[in-house]
Amino acid sequence: MIETSPFLKPLSDLALKVFTQYLKNRIESTKHPKKIDTATLEEGIQRHLQDVERWSRNFQFLEMSAPSTIDETTIKLDLHTEPRKFRGSHTTKHKKEEDLVSDLENYVLLGEPGSGKTTTLKRLVRYLFTSSPHSEADIYQVPLVIRLRELQPGKTLYMALADIFGLEYEQVVREYVKQRQKATDIVVTVIQTLIQGNRIEYIIPHLLNKSGAVLILDGLDEVHVDIVPSLRNEIIELGRQLEGAKIIVSSRTGDYTVQLEGFHVLEICPLSKRQIKLIAQKWLSNSETFLSSLENLPYRDLTDRPLLLTQLLFIYKRYGYLPEQPSSIYKRVIRLLLEEWDAQREIIRTSKYSQFDPERKSDFLAALSYHLTYVLREKRFSEDSLVSAYLRIHSSFNLPKDEARQVAREIQTHTGIIVLGPHDIYEFSHLSIQEYLCANYLLRAPLPPKVTDYIQSYCAPLAVAVALSSRPGEWLSNLILSRNNITAFNDACTISLISRISMEQPFFEQSELLGLALIAMFDKFRHPKYINVQRKLLEFCELRGILGSVGSALRWFGLTRSSKADGFVDAKLRRNLINPYTIELPKNGAIPVDLLIRLQTTLRPQITWWRPDGTERLLDANAVKGLT
Repeated sequence: MIETSPFLKPLSDLALKVFTQYLKNRIESTKHPKKIDTATLEEGIQRHLQDVERWSRNFQFLEMSAPSTIDETTIKLDLHTEPRKFRGSHTTKHKKEEDLVSDLENYVLLGEPGSGKTTTLKRLVRYLFTSSPHSEADIYQVPLVIRLRELQPGKTLYMALADIFGLEYEQVVREYVKQRQKATDIVVTVIQTLIQGNRIEYIIPHLLNKSGAVLILDGLDEVHVDIVPSLRNEIIELGRQLEGAKIIVSSRTGDYTVQLEGFHVLEICPLSKRQIKLIAQKWLSNSETFLSSLENLPYRDLTDRPLLLTQLLFIYKRYGYLPEQPSSIYKRVIRLLLEEWDAQREIIRTSKYSQFDPERKSDFLAALSYHLTYVLREKRFSEDSLVSAYLRIHSSFNLPKDEARQVAREIQTHTGIIVLGPHDIYEFSHLSIQEYLCANYLLRAPLPPKVTDYIQSYCAPLAVAVALSSRPGEWLSNLILSRNNITAFNDACTISLISRISMEQPFFEQSELLGLALIAMFDKFRHPKYINVQRKLLEFCELRGILGSVGSALRWFGLTRSSKADGFVDAKLRRNLINPYTIELPKNGAIPVDLLIRLQTTLRPQITWWRPDGTERLLDANAVKGLT
């Protein structure tokens, strides 16, 4: 006999009693009754309930050295009564998790990758095992779980249920005369599965109804595409026959393209701020510190999915801080959604397109993000826009020209990075991911002639590209100085760009070229009306490597006292110097007095400057006093 938890024993006894009595009645009505092996039946039921109870206890992803308990580290999620793609702008109907087992309906539970579908099912199992009925409609007692990705080839859903009950079945071939045409009979061959001479399709639904079972089918999207149609039909057929039992089946939102007739569809809602706080409190003793640091990071939007939030919590719990560079989080999330989340659960999603592996998908998404962000200038896009962007890039990835919609569907269902919303409008699941992918493309392609349009329209991907670059100082310098791009910078986009770069925390090397770019930017915004830009640029100079870059660039300029009394020192490009750079150096510049003082006090042994007469001097206190 298999040992079970104390609360499992009454359930297994009840199930055993129901199943045994029903089978006796059923078999005794046949011409050749056979003896029921009650020990085998009891063992099968208890084994399954034990497995279900253990499965529902914990969750664990790859980096975790030990599992976390469902009861202690997860919370109940909100369920929307309409899938996102059919939802109106004012639809607010929600259900609670326990509502799924408190009525007579069958349900499909949808969610994006990492939204908490399997964890929700585990909490439902815990609820059935440990909670007393709280209403007259709460009649369900026995949770039966089938992880659909484990369904063996050639096994039907009915066979899988018979295996749970420990029931033997056999397949027989029967021939029927369908009709007569002239002198010829049409013979139809049918393979039937029988339990003790009874059709399995009759036995299994009655067993489920008599026991008050909740049949939980986890991962319809994880089944091989070839058997999805037949499995879908089985689920619909079984659902029609259930009265005292019910079915709850989960699927990724993008994969749910054909309705399960008779099933109510719910979709897991994104986490609210309150829920994020509750989960953080379960994971961390210093959750407030985690949440406050998260508020200042550009990837805070990732926390609306439990999987991505727990990844951040796990990192913070292990190291005591979140990564200094957000780019490391972007890379981790893309890798997780494209490949690792399925790999950890041994799920293989076969692509229709040869060599369209996770790495190529990442590159494809980067190109797609670029074209949608800067060519079409859309953050939310119609299917026509998606096709338009696809037609621009498909040849680079050896993808068929006329299959834009099919490729988009595969990207949506396999990754959850692109999601479909109301009115057939697509968007990236998280803005920070779209910005990262677009930046990835910008980094690997030459900056186009119209980069000035990008500067004024949307600076965030440019800032992320600076952080991703192996030489961020030079990348930013080229962005500012190449093709006279500096003329495109206004006060709003400059503040936006510098603020986002500061959030991305790139490691700036000391770069003379970057110093030249900043001296030019100070000159452009030296008027008192740009005081906010000046403050932002001065804050930027506090980042590691920036002050030294400005100091090293002084050798190109002759400095003079400004006649404008605006708090700046004038800088004029020295003549007759050979320019080693591929971009034109700024002829005029300006240095804030405050910055000049910081240069003198911080880097005085290293900095020299040039007087208008062409003589070189050490930037000491007397020099600063004379200039200011």
